Parts: sequence; C-alpha cells; structure tokens
Amino acid sequence: METRTVLGDGEPAKLNEPGGLAVHGEWLYIADTNNHRILKGDPVTGRLEELVLRE
Repeated sequence: METRTVLGDGEPAKLNEPGGLAVHGEWLYIADTNNHRILKGDPVTGRLEELVLRE
C-alpha cells in the first residue's frame, strides 16, 4: 500500500474534518468542515487554496 500527498504541502493540520468532495472540470473542491471553508485544489500542480466568494 502507498500513501502520498496529491494536494497541498503535506501538512495534516490544514484540513480539519473534511466532510465533502466535488470535482468540476479540472478542479477538486473540499469542504473543510471544522475550519468553515471550502478549498479548491489543482491535482496537476498540487496547488491548494481557499475558495473566496464575493458578493
């Protein structure tokens, strides 16, 4: 069995009870429940960032 990091820098503290996952196009969206945010990840580059919604 192999475990590897696909998104982010490998720091486990960044996600706190991830509760949902969605894919749209090339993006992966993660509901980070206890941090009250949604993260957007690019599996090709490994970049992981917070999704910011504006009014």
